[in-house]
Amino acid sequence: MIDVDRVVSLHKWAELNSEPQNPWQFLEEMETLNYELVVLVSTIFWPRLREHDGAILLIDNSDDADFQTWFEALDGDLTAVERQLNHVHLGDFLFDAEPAQTGLMYDLANTVATMWRHRLNDGYPNVSFVVEVTQEDSPVLTFHRDRL
Repeated sequence: MIDVDRVVSLHKWAELNSEPQNPWQFLEEMETLNYELVVLVSTIFWPRLREHDGAILLIDNSDDADFQTWFEALDGDLTAVERQLNHVHLGDFLFDAEPAQTGLMYDLANTVATMWRHRLNDGYPNVSFVVEVTQEDSPVLTFHRDRL
């Protein structure tokens, strides 16, 4: 679970307004989120998926040409292709993250990974998947079918 006590802007808002740290109230009063943006951000948490030549892929992260390129480069190893085409650098979406927020970013990455597991199980109930969170300059998420 994400520790909202580590969200600096929420903490400052709560102190300024003598309010408890309630993230939903904070978002309501900030009036900066628009519906379309929230819908698009939701696709990070509950991704759109597609099947292509035996692989299950993130729709928004690759196309058929990418698949063919990586399929050839990785000698037809579908697990490696899925890991490559399904990897997402969380930092690509978080432009204002500061080094002090690294722990919070990993909390978020683990939450996204949990949601991906549910999404994959929902869409493909008879298939086993491996969802991973790794560390580079920011958290990296990926998934692949468990073919063992």
